Amino acid sequence: DGIGRPSTYAPTIATIIDRNYVRRDEKKRLEPTDIAFVVNDLLVEHFPNIVDYQFTANVEGELDAIAEGKRAWQEVLALFYRPFHEQVQKKMDEISKKAVTEQVTDEVCEKCQKPMVIKIGRFGKFLACTGFPECRNTKAITAEGKIEALPTTDEKCVTCGSGMIVKEGRFGRFIACTNYPKCKTTKAILTSIGIPCPICAKGEIVARRSKRGRTFYGCNQYPECKAVFWSKPTGEKCVTCGSLMIAGKENTIVCSNKECK
Repeated sequence: DGIGRPSTYAPTIATIIDRNYVRRDEKKRLEPTDIAFVVNDLLVEHFPNIVDYQFTANVEGELDAIAEGKRAWQEVLALFYRPFHEQVQKKMDEISKKAVTEQVTDEVCEKCQKPMVIKIGRFGKFLACTGFPECRNTKAITAEGKIEALPTTDEKCVTCGSGMIVKEGRFGRFIACTNYPKCKTTKAILTSIGIPCPICAKGEIVARRSKRGRTFYGCNQYPECKAVFWSKPTGEKCVTCGSLMIAGKENTIVCSNKECK
């Protein structure tokens, strides 16, 4: 259809993952985030001529013409950029960020009694106090906009002795000190999958999230034990080399040892 080139696929996917427009689920499928829907709706409404299949196909044709020496790249770029720049400047004056990313609610902040709004940030929807930055009270919410009660904890901060609470962050839930921002102590919430670590035989395998949002599995004795699996272990051992078996492509089960066939 004249749209897209194989060489651009990998960097495009890497970019939208880095900017949190999509995330990978446990089956490595791409799933759009809340902010992705906001950005998509905004582009479709205000830049329909850009997010159009025919526009993309025409650009591919122009690139081919430049490569073949039939068009000058300066001319092609100028024809696109000048009207596009004017359109962007116009929309920056017209579009209110609050109108796009905030939704009024009946919820009242229990800390300062000001109204709370649903915000859509880089990492999804959350409830925030309109008294920000004086009041930084936020709450996790579901996709339907309902307040989500996070699990409680009886843990005490190892740094200052204050209580620890469960919070929602870019890479999922974690435990943080209630004395934030004075104390920035945090602790990961590790989800065990019930499989002993085959490397150190002391710990067990838990689910973790990488900095790019990808789920992987490692030993809970890290950093003493650096066992890592990028697919979920099944608990079975390979009959050939004794390594853990892991989930493979298309519902297969393969050995985690890359040197084992």
